[in-house]
Order: sequence, then C-alpha cells, then structure tokens
Amino acid sequence: MTRPVLGLPLEDALAALAADPRQITITEISAPRGEAPRGTLRVVAVRDDGSTLVAARFPDHIAEEIIEEN
Repeated sequence: MTRPVLGLPLEDALAALAADPRQITITEISAPRGEAPRGTLRVVAVRDDGSTLVAARFPDHIAEEIIEEN
C-alpha cells in the first residue's frame, strides 16, 4: 500500500489504490444491534498487508444536540 487510506470514503480509498497490482478485497462490517445506519462507507482497518480493506458505514449528517452544562 503506497498511501494511507484509513478514514477515507471507500471510493476514495479504492481510487488511491488503483495503481496497486494486488487484488483488493473489501469486507463491510456493521453494528450487531438495531438498524444499520445509512451513510458513507469509510475504511476502518487494513488487513493482510494491504490487500483487504474493512469498511463501515458512518452517517452523513450528525444530529445537533444541545448540551447543558451543570
């Protein structure tokens, strides 16, 4: 792997690795409970010396919350 891809959207990570001659395998993971959040797939881990990317979905929008200070 010639460039760090952790945290990148999956499409951007694949584009960055396009020159790599190895076959890249993608594993998608999600939380075991509740509904899987929809959003952008981002690279959360790189395994097998860079030939496997692990991706998880992250919401595109974060809800605004008011935090009250005590």
